[in-house]
Amino acid sequence: MNRPATYLALALLVPTLLAGCDENAAAPEQAAAKAATDHAGEPEGGDHAAEAASSVTLTPAQIALADIATARVGRGEVRVPLDLTGEVVLNRQRLAYVVPRVPGYVTKIEKPIGSAVKAGDTLAVIESRELAEMKNAYLGARERAPLALSRMQREEQLWKRKVSSEQDYQDARQVYSEANVLLRTAEQNLVAVGLDPKSAALDGGGRYGVTTPIDGAIIDWNIAQGQMVGAEGAIFTVADLSRLWVMATVNIKDIGRAQVGQQAFIRTRQLGGAVQTGTVDWVGDTVDERTRTQHIRIEVDNAGRRLKPGMFVTATVFTEVKPGVLVVPAAAIQRQKDEAIVFVAAGEGRFERREVTLGLRDPQVAEVTTGLSEGDAVVTKGGFTLKSELEKSGFGGDSH
Repeated sequence: MNRPATYLALALLVPTLLAGCDENAAAPEQAAAKAATDHAGEPEGGDHAAEAASSVTLTPAQIALADIATARVGRGEVRVPLDLTGEVVLNRQRLAYVVPRVPGYVTKIEKPIGSAVKAGDTLAVIESRELAEMKNAYLGARERAPLALSRMQREEQLWKRKVSSEQDYQDARQVYSEANVLLRTAEQNLVAVGLDPKSAALDGGGRYGVTTPIDGAIIDWNIAQGQMVGAEGAIFTVADLSRLWVMATVNIKDIGRAQVGQQAFIRTRQLGGAVQTGTVDWVGDTVDERTRTQHIRIEVDNAGRRLKPGMFVTATVFTEVKPGVLVVPAAAIQRQKDEAIVFVAAGEGRFERREVTLGLRDPQVAEVTTGLSEGDAVVTKGGFTLKSELEKSGFGGDSH
Protein backbone atom coordinates (compact mmCIF):
# COMPACT_ATOMS: atom_id res chain seq x y z
CA MET A 1 0.00 0.00 0.00
CA ASN A 2 1.40 3.42 -0.87
CA ARG A 3 1.77 6.14 1.72
CA PRO A 4 -1.25 8.33 0.64
CA ALA A 5 -3.61 5.36 0.93
CA THR A 6 -2.35 4.53 4.42
CA TYR A 7 -2.96 8.11 5.61
CA LEU A 8 -6.54 7.97 4.28
CA ALA A 9 -7.34 4.72 6.11
CA LEU A 10 -6.03 6.09 9.39
CA ALA A 11 -8.06 9.25 8.97
CA LEU A 12 -11.26 7.22 8.63
CA LEU A 13 -10.49 4.81 11.52
CA VAL A 14 -9.56 7.35 14.27
CA PRO A 15 -13.04 8.98 14.62
CA THR A 16 -14.64 5.54 14.98
CA LEU A 17 -12.25 4.50 17.74
CA LEU A 18 -12.75 7.76 19.60
CA ALA A 19 -16.52 7.36 19.48
CA GLY A 20 -16.28 3.86 20.97
CA CYS A 21 -14.13 5.10 23.82
CA ASP A 22 -16.68 7.85 24.63
CA GLU A 23 -19.53 5.31 24.85
CA ASN A 24 -17.56 3.02 27.20
CA ALA A 25 -16.71 5.95 29.44
CA ALA A 26 -20.34 7.11 29.62
CA ALA A 27 -21.80 3.65 30.52
CA PRO A 28 -21.13 3.78 34.31
CA GLU A 29 -22.55 7.27 34.55
CA GLN A 30 -25.73 6.25 32.68
CA ALA A 31 -26.13 3.16 34.91
CA ALA A 32 -25.79 5.25 38.01
CA ALA A 33 -28.34 7.75 36.76
CA LYS A 34 -30.82 4.97 35.92
CA ALA A 35 -30.39 3.39 39.33
CA ALA A 36 -31.03 6.72 40.99
CA THR A 37 -34.19 7.17 38.92
CA ASP A 38 -35.45 3.64 39.66
CA HIS A 39 -35.04 4.09 43.46
CA ALA A 40 -36.32 7.65 43.61
CA GLY A 41 -38.77 8.07 46.58
CA GLU A 42 -37.50 5.01 48.48
CA PRO A 43 -36.54 5.73 52.17
CA GLU A 44 -32.89 5.63 52.96
CA GLY A 45 -31.78 2.71 55.02
CA GLY A 46 -33.99 0.01 53.38
CA ASP A 47 -35.50 -2.46 55.84
CA HIS A 48 -34.22 -0.53 58.86
CA ALA A 49 -36.17 2.56 57.75
CA ALA A 50 -39.38 0.56 57.23
CA GLU A 51 -38.95 -1.01 60.64
CA ALA A 52 -38.48 2.39 62.24
CA ALA A 53 -41.63 3.71 60.53
CA SER A 54 -43.77 0.90 62.05
CA SER A 55 -42.52 1.22 65.63
CA VAL A 56 -42.14 3.75 68.40
CA THR A 57 -39.19 3.94 70.78
CA LEU A 58 -39.63 5.65 74.14
CA THR A 59 -37.34 6.36 77.02
CA PRO A 60 -38.13 4.89 80.45
CA ALA A 61 -39.32 8.34 81.55
CA GLN A 62 -41.66 8.60 78.56
CA ILE A 63 -43.02 5.11 79.23
CA ALA A 64 -43.77 6.05 82.82
CA LEU A 65 -45.37 9.33 81.76
CA ALA A 66 -47.61 7.55 79.23
CA ASP A 67 -48.59 5.02 81.96
CA ILE A 68 -48.09 2.13 79.55
CA ALA A 69 -49.16 -1.34 80.67
CA THR A 70 -48.90 -4.68 78.85
CA ALA A 71 -50.42 -8.15 78.99
CA ARG A 72 -49.34 -11.46 77.51
CA VAL A 73 -51.22 -13.00 74.60
CA GLY A 74 -52.57 -16.39 75.59
CA ARG A 75 -55.23 -19.02 75.07
CA GLY A 76 -58.70 -18.48 76.42
CA GLU A 77 -62.38 -18.56 75.60
CA VAL A 78 -64.56 -16.13 73.71
CA ARG A 79 -68.29 -16.08 74.22
CA VAL A 80 -70.53 -15.56 71.20
CA PRO A 81 -72.75 -12.53 71.91
CA LEU A 82 -76.36 -11.83 71.01
CA ASP A 83 -77.10 -8.10 71.36
CA LEU A 84 -80.65 -7.20 72.37
CA THR A 85 -82.53 -4.11 73.48
CA GLY A 86 -84.48 -4.06 76.69
CA GLU A 87 -85.93 -2.08 79.57
CA VAL A 88 -85.13 -2.23 83.27
CA VAL A 89 -88.17 -3.11 85.37
CA LEU A 90 -88.83 -3.97 89.00
CA ASN A 91 -88.28 -7.54 90.07
CA ARG A 92 -91.81 -8.55 90.98
CA GLN A 93 -90.51 -11.38 93.13
CA ARG A 94 -88.84 -8.72 95.27
CA LEU A 95 -91.73 -6.23 95.41
CA ALA A 96 -94.32 -5.65 98.15
CA TYR A 97 -97.51 -3.58 98.16
CA VAL A 98 -98.22 -2.73 101.80
CA VAL A 99 -101.98 -2.55 102.44
CA PRO A 100 -103.62 -1.83 105.83
CA ARG A 101 -105.36 -4.96 107.02
CA VAL A 102 -107.82 -3.05 109.17
CA PRO A 103 -109.38 0.32 108.25
CA GLY A 104 -108.43 3.32 110.38
CA TYR A 105 -106.78 6.71 110.34
CA VAL A 106 -103.07 7.44 110.22
CA THR A 107 -101.66 8.72 113.51
CA LYS A 108 -97.95 8.61 112.60
CA ILE A 109 -95.74 8.04 109.57
CA GLU A 110 -92.54 6.28 110.59
CA LYS A 111 -90.83 5.92 107.18
CA PRO A 112 -91.15 8.41 104.31
CA ILE A 113 -90.63 7.62 100.64
CA GLY A 114 -87.04 6.74 99.77
CA SER A 115 -86.31 5.17 103.14
CA ALA A 116 -84.32 1.96 103.32
CA VAL A 117 -86.24 -0.59 105.37
CA LYS A 118 -85.82 -4.08 106.79
CA ALA A 119 -88.48 -6.77 106.96
CA GLY A 120 -90.67 -6.14 110.01
CA ASP A 121 -89.99 -2.40 110.21
CA THR A 122 -93.03 -0.26 111.08
CA LEU A 123 -93.86 2.13 108.27
CA ALA A 124 -96.87 3.86 109.82
CA VAL A 125 -99.13 3.68 112.88
CA ILE A 126 -102.91 3.46 112.43
CA GLU A 127 -105.73 3.86 114.94
CA SER A 128 -108.65 1.56 114.12
CA ARG A 129 -112.05 1.32 115.83
CA GLU A 130 -112.66 -1.95 114.02
CA LEU A 131 -109.47 -3.45 115.45
CA ALA A 132 -110.44 -2.32 118.93
CA GLU A 133 -113.76 -4.12 118.54
CA MET A 134 -111.99 -7.26 117.33
CA LYS A 135 -109.66 -7.22 120.29
CA ASN A 136 -112.50 -6.66 122.74
CA ALA A 137 -114.46 -9.50 121.13
CA TYR A 138 -111.47 -11.79 121.64
CA LEU A 139 -110.98 -10.71 125.25
CA GLY A 140 -114.68 -11.27 126.01
CA ALA A 141 -114.70 -14.68 124.31
CA ARG A 142 -111.58 -15.70 126.18
CA GLU A 143 -113.28 -14.87 129.50
CA ARG A 144 -116.60 -16.56 128.66
CA ALA A 145 -115.18 -19.87 127.45
CA PRO A 146 -113.80 -21.03 130.84
CA LEU A 147 -117.01 -19.96 132.61
CA ALA A 148 -119.12 -21.91 130.13
CA LEU A 149 -116.90 -24.95 130.64
CA SER A 150 -117.23 -24.72 134.41
CA ARG A 151 -121.03 -24.40 134.20
CA MET A 152 -121.28 -27.38 131.86
CA GLN A 153 -119.19 -29.54 134.22
CA ARG A 154 -121.31 -28.50 137.21
CA GLU A 155 -124.59 -29.23 135.41
CA GLU A 156 -123.21 -32.58 134.32
CA GLN A 157 -122.50 -33.54 137.94
CA LEU A 158 -125.96 -32.35 139.11
CA TRP A 159 -127.65 -34.26 136.35
CA LYS A 160 -125.79 -37.45 137.24
CA ARG A 161 -126.90 -37.01 140.88
CA LYS A 162 -130.47 -36.46 139.72
CA VAL A 163 -130.43 -33.00 141.23
CA SER A 164 -131.09 -31.21 137.95
CA SER A 165 -132.67 -32.21 134.70
CA GLU A 166 -130.86 -33.50 131.64
CA GLN A 167 -132.13 -30.46 129.73
CA ASP A 168 -130.21 -28.14 132.04
CA TYR A 169 -127.06 -30.11 131.30
CA GLN A 170 -127.68 -30.03 127.53
CA ASP A 171 -128.31 -26.27 127.67
CA ALA A 172 -125.02 -25.72 129.52
CA ARG A 173 -123.21 -27.91 127.02
CA GLN A 174 -124.67 -25.87 124.15
CA VAL A 175 -123.54 -22.61 125.77
CA TYR A 176 -120.02 -24.02 126.14
CA SER A 177 -119.87 -25.06 122.49
CA GLU A 178 -121.00 -21.61 121.38
CA ALA A 179 -118.42 -19.95 123.64
CA ASN A 180 -115.66 -22.06 122.07
CA VAL A 181 -116.83 -21.12 118.59
CA LEU A 182 -116.80 -17.42 119.47
CA LEU A 183 -113.30 -17.72 120.96
CA ARG A 184 -111.89 -19.49 117.88
CA THR A 185 -113.56 -16.93 115.61
CA ALA A 186 -112.11 -14.02 117.57
CA GLU A 187 -108.65 -15.59 117.44
CA GLN A 188 -108.86 -16.17 113.69
CA ASN A 189 -109.99 -12.58 113.10
CA LEU A 190 -106.89 -11.29 114.85
CA VAL A 191 -104.59 -13.70 113.01
CA ALA A 192 -106.15 -12.59 109.69
CA VAL A 193 -105.03 -9.01 110.31
CA GLY A 194 -101.54 -10.10 111.29
CA LEU A 195 -101.85 -10.00 115.07
CA ASP A 196 -100.93 -12.64 117.60
CA PRO A 197 -103.96 -13.19 119.86
CA LYS A 198 -101.74 -13.67 122.90
CA SER A 199 -100.04 -10.32 122.48
CA ALA A 200 -103.27 -8.67 121.34
CA ALA A 201 -104.85 -9.65 124.61
CA LEU A 202 -102.45 -7.37 126.46
CA ASP A 203 -103.92 -4.28 124.82
CA GLY A 204 -107.55 -3.76 124.04
CA GLY A 205 -106.90 -0.59 121.99
CA GLY A 206 -107.14 -0.23 118.21
CA ARG A 207 -103.66 1.09 117.46
CA TYR A 208 -101.38 -1.04 115.29
CA GLY A 209 -98.28 -0.67 113.09
CA VAL A 210 -98.20 -1.26 109.35
CA THR A 211 -95.00 -3.24 108.65
CA THR A 212 -93.01 -4.22 105.56
CA PRO A 213 -92.66 -7.92 104.73
CA ILE A 214 -89.36 -7.51 102.83
CA ASP A 215 -86.07 -5.64 102.89
CA GLY A 216 -85.77 -2.84 100.37
CA ALA A 217 -86.63 0.80 99.83
CA ILE A 218 -89.93 2.66 99.81
CA ILE A 219 -90.38 3.67 96.17
CA ASP A 220 -93.97 4.94 96.38
CA TRP A 221 -96.53 5.92 99.01
CA ASN A 222 -100.11 7.10 99.24
CA ILE A 223 -100.51 8.24 102.81
CA ALA A 224 -100.76 11.41 104.89
CA GLN A 225 -101.12 12.24 108.56
CA GLY A 226 -104.76 11.84 109.66
CA GLN A 227 -105.79 10.14 106.43
CA MET A 228 -108.42 7.41 106.56
CA VAL A 229 -107.04 4.25 105.00
CA GLY A 230 -108.47 0.84 104.30
CA ALA A 231 -107.89 -2.40 102.44
CA GLU A 232 -108.80 -0.97 99.05
CA GLY A 233 -105.24 0.01 98.05
CA ALA A 234 -101.56 0.03 98.96
CA ILE A 235 -100.27 2.89 101.09
CA PHE A 236 -96.59 1.92 100.61
CA THR A 237 -94.69 0.18 97.82
CA VAL A 238 -91.43 -1.45 98.92
CA ALA A 239 -88.94 -2.84 96.39
CA ASP A 240 -85.66 -4.68 96.72
CA LEU A 241 -83.59 -2.76 94.16
CA SER A 242 -80.48 -4.91 94.54
CA ARG A 243 -81.88 -7.42 92.03
CA LEU A 244 -83.79 -6.05 89.03
CA TRP A 245 -85.18 -7.48 85.81
CA VAL A 246 -84.37 -6.52 82.25
CA MET A 247 -87.16 -7.40 79.83
CA ALA A 248 -85.49 -7.83 76.43
CA THR A 249 -86.80 -8.73 72.98
CA VAL A 250 -85.33 -11.34 70.64
CA ASN A 251 -85.81 -10.98 66.89
CA ILE A 252 -87.61 -13.89 65.28
CA LYS A 253 -84.47 -14.89 63.34
CA ASP A 254 -82.61 -15.39 66.64
CA ILE A 255 -85.31 -17.32 68.49
CA GLY A 256 -83.81 -20.39 70.07
CA ARG A 257 -80.41 -18.85 70.74
CA ALA A 258 -81.35 -17.39 74.14
CA GLN A 259 -81.70 -20.02 76.87
CA VAL A 260 -82.34 -19.97 80.62
CA GLY A 261 -79.07 -19.85 82.56
CA GLN A 262 -77.00 -17.94 79.99
CA GLN A 263 -74.88 -15.06 81.27
CA ALA A 264 -75.65 -11.52 80.12
CA PHE A 265 -73.99 -8.11 80.26
CA ILE A 266 -76.15 -5.01 80.61
CA ARG A 267 -75.03 -1.58 79.37
CA THR A 268 -76.69 1.80 79.16
CA ARG A 269 -75.51 5.23 78.10
CA GLN A 270 -76.50 6.69 81.44
CA LEU A 271 -73.81 4.54 83.10
CA GLY A 272 -71.08 5.65 80.72
CA GLY A 273 -70.42 2.18 79.35
CA ALA A 274 -70.24 0.42 82.72
CA VAL A 275 -71.31 -3.21 82.63
CA GLN A 276 -73.76 -4.93 84.99
CA THR A 277 -73.94 -8.73 85.02
CA GLY A 278 -77.06 -10.83 84.89
CA THR A 279 -78.52 -14.23 84.04
CA VAL A 280 -81.38 -15.19 81.74
CA ASP A 281 -84.03 -16.64 84.06
CA TRP A 282 -87.06 -16.82 81.75
CA VAL A 283 -87.66 -17.24 78.02
CA GLY A 284 -91.13 -16.59 76.66
CA ASP A 285 -93.08 -19.39 75.00
CA THR A 286 -94.87 -17.16 72.50
CA VAL A 287 -94.01 -14.65 69.76
CA ASP A 288 -95.60 -11.22 69.71
CA GLU A 289 -97.82 -11.18 66.64
CA ARG A 290 -97.35 -7.45 66.09
CA THR A 291 -93.58 -7.09 66.55
CA ARG A 292 -92.57 -10.68 65.67
CA THR A 293 -90.31 -10.81 68.69
CA GLN A 294 -89.90 -13.09 71.68
CA HIS A 295 -89.58 -11.78 75.22
CA ILE A 296 -86.89 -12.92 77.62
CA ARG A 297 -86.16 -11.85 81.18
CA ILE A 298 -82.72 -11.24 82.67
CA GLU A 299 -82.19 -10.97 86.41
CA VAL A 300 -79.48 -8.37 87.05
CA ASP A 301 -77.20 -7.85 90.01
CA ASN A 302 -77.79 -4.20 90.96
CA ALA A 303 -76.08 -4.12 94.34
CA GLY A 304 -74.77 -0.60 93.65
CA ARG A 305 -78.28 0.51 92.59
CA ARG A 306 -76.90 2.13 89.43
CA LEU A 307 -79.61 0.73 87.20
CA LYS A 308 -83.02 2.39 87.57
CA PRO A 309 -86.39 0.96 86.57
CA GLY A 310 -87.48 2.58 83.31
CA MET A 311 -83.97 2.76 81.79
CA PHE A 312 -83.51 1.46 78.25
CA VAL A 313 -80.45 -0.78 77.96
CA THR A 314 -78.46 -2.99 75.63
CA ALA A 315 -78.35 -6.59 76.80
CA THR A 316 -75.61 -8.87 75.47
CA VAL A 317 -76.51 -12.51 76.01
CA PHE A 318 -73.67 -14.98 75.51
CA THR A 319 -75.27 -17.80 73.55
CA GLU A 320 -72.15 -19.87 72.79
CA VAL A 321 -68.63 -20.33 74.13
CA LYS A 322 -65.57 -20.78 71.88
CA PRO A 323 -62.71 -22.14 74.04
CA GLY A 324 -58.98 -22.53 73.47
CA VAL A 325 -58.45 -19.65 71.04
CA LEU A 326 -55.71 -17.00 70.97
CA VAL A 327 -57.08 -13.96 72.79
CA VAL A 328 -55.94 -10.47 73.76
CA PRO A 329 -57.60 -8.01 76.13
CA ALA A 330 -60.16 -5.91 74.28
CA ALA A 331 -58.36 -2.78 75.56
CA ALA A 332 -55.33 -3.68 73.41
CA ILE A 333 -57.25 -3.36 70.12
CA GLN A 334 -57.14 -0.01 68.33
CA ARG A 335 -58.44 1.14 64.97
CA GLN A 336 -56.34 2.90 62.34
CA LYS A 337 -58.26 3.61 59.15
CA ASP A 338 -59.88 0.26 58.37
CA GLU A 339 -57.26 -1.78 60.17
CA ALA A 340 -57.24 -3.33 63.61
CA ILE A 341 -53.85 -2.86 65.23
CA VAL A 342 -52.03 -3.57 68.47
CA PHE A 343 -48.67 -2.49 69.83
CA VAL A 344 -46.24 -5.21 70.90
CA ALA A 345 -43.47 -4.51 73.40
CA ALA A 346 -40.22 -5.52 71.64
CA GLY A 347 -37.82 -4.58 74.46
CA GLU A 348 -35.52 -1.65 75.15
CA GLY A 349 -38.43 0.80 74.97
CA ARG A 350 -39.47 -0.15 71.43
CA PHE A 351 -43.13 -0.86 70.60
CA GLU A 352 -44.02 -2.44 67.25
CA ARG A 353 -47.23 -1.74 65.40
CA ARG A 354 -48.95 -4.97 64.33
CA GLU A 355 -51.95 -5.37 62.09
CA VAL A 356 -54.20 -8.15 63.37
CA THR A 357 -57.18 -10.09 62.10
CA LEU A 358 -59.95 -10.45 64.66
CA GLY A 359 -62.44 -13.22 65.15
CA LEU A 360 -65.07 -13.24 67.88
CA ARG A 361 -65.14 -10.47 70.45
CA ASP A 362 -66.74 -9.93 73.81
CA PRO A 363 -66.42 -6.95 76.17
CA GLN A 364 -63.30 -8.40 77.83
CA VAL A 365 -61.30 -10.20 75.15
CA ALA A 366 -60.96 -10.53 71.40
CA GLU A 367 -59.95 -13.55 69.35
CA VAL A 368 -56.88 -12.93 67.14
CA THR A 369 -56.51 -15.17 64.09
CA THR A 370 -53.42 -13.55 62.53
CA GLY A 371 -50.76 -11.05 63.53
CA LEU A 372 -49.78 -12.25 67.01
CA SER A 373 -48.21 -15.24 68.68
CA GLU A 374 -48.82 -16.73 72.10
CA GLY A 375 -46.62 -14.97 74.64
CA ASP A 376 -46.41 -11.62 72.84
CA ALA A 377 -46.67 -8.68 75.23
CA VAL A 378 -49.36 -6.33 73.93
CA VAL A 379 -50.01 -2.82 75.18
CA THR A 380 -53.31 -2.61 77.07
CA LYS A 381 -52.91 0.90 78.47
CA GLY A 382 -51.26 3.90 76.83
CA GLY A 383 -51.73 2.62 73.30
CA PHE A 384 -53.35 5.85 72.19
CA THR A 385 -50.13 7.71 73.01
CA LEU A 386 -48.12 5.24 70.92
CA LYS A 387 -50.50 5.58 68.01
CA SER A 388 -50.26 9.37 68.18
CA GLU A 389 -46.46 9.23 68.18
CA LEU A 390 -46.51 6.85 65.22
CA GLU A 391 -48.83 9.10 63.24
CA LYS A 392 -46.58 12.09 63.89
CA SER A 393 -43.90 10.22 61.92
CA GLY A 394 -46.32 9.94 59.00
CA PHE A 395 -47.21 6.27 59.29
CA GLY A 396 -50.81 5.32 58.65
CA GLY A 397 -52.10 8.78 57.87
CA ASP A 398 -55.29 9.90 59.58
CA SER A 399 -56.88 7.49 62.02
CA HIS A 400 -60.47 6.81 62.81
